[in-house]
Amino acid sequence: MKRVLELYWLICIASCNSVQKKAEKPNFDEPTLKEFVQKSSTQNTIITIRLLDSIISSSSNDSSVFYKTVNCLTYFYSDPNSPFRNEEIYDRILKAKRDSRWCTISDRQDVASKLRLLHQNDVGNLANDFVYCTPDGKRGKMYNMEADHLLLFFYNPECSACKEITSALKNNLTIAEAINNRKLKMFCVYTDTDLSTWYRHIHEFPLQWIQGRDDNEYLYKNSVYDLRAIPSLYLLDRKKKVILKDCTSIDEIEQHLQ
Repeated sequence: MKRVLELYWLICIASCNSVQKKAEKPNFDEPTLKEFVQKSSTQNTIITIRLLDSIISSSSNDSSVFYKTVNCLTYFYSDPNSPFRNEEIYDRILKAKRDSRWCTISDRQDVASKLRLLHQNDVGNLANDFVYCTPDGKRGKMYNMEADHLLLFFYNPECSACKEITSALKNNLTIAEAINNRKLKMFCVYTDTDLSTWYRHIHEFPLQWIQGRDDNEYLYKNSVYDLRAIPSLYLLDRKKKVILKDCTSIDEIEQHLQ
């Protein structure tokens, strides 16, 4: 079935390219793009990127069609709430936009900024350090926390998705055991500015979890971490190298701790 899907899309793209060459001017076909996005969730990323390159190339003969195509695909692959969000594909789209003949100086600056944010704290790289404030007013640095693993949990306690993740983390036996055995430290980072909300909910978290807050939206304003969507979890090793980036799967975290 997988091979059939791949062949189907290769034929579709080839047909699209052929029609567009005859017409010389491409057309913006949103239904086909949406179908491509949906199919991409069931096929190999390499195949998806190959087809993506063909789609973008086919649209590049007209500036309006190119930008409509890129903007449509950007929404699906970059929006924090999209079920198709994919950093690798989004990276490809941004670079295609940057390298396009239609890209203005302003566009290139915008793309460069987005690429920098996208690749902050990539898996395998050292995580960015930052200063945090504790509930009793002290300041500390994330890198000073020593443990075999450190789990960063960026959250807002009144966010419904954050509440679900918090509950799942609290009830996970593997995570609890790792914390009790001092092999894992859980560091909760409040990312908003309403301190009364933060203080009101601190008691809801286990005492072993370290509580801190971002100071004056430093993480947001300086693009230290991509926090467009919360909750967001990062699993780091002893040297603060990123093992899992912007993760919301407790199962994945559990597998790395076992």
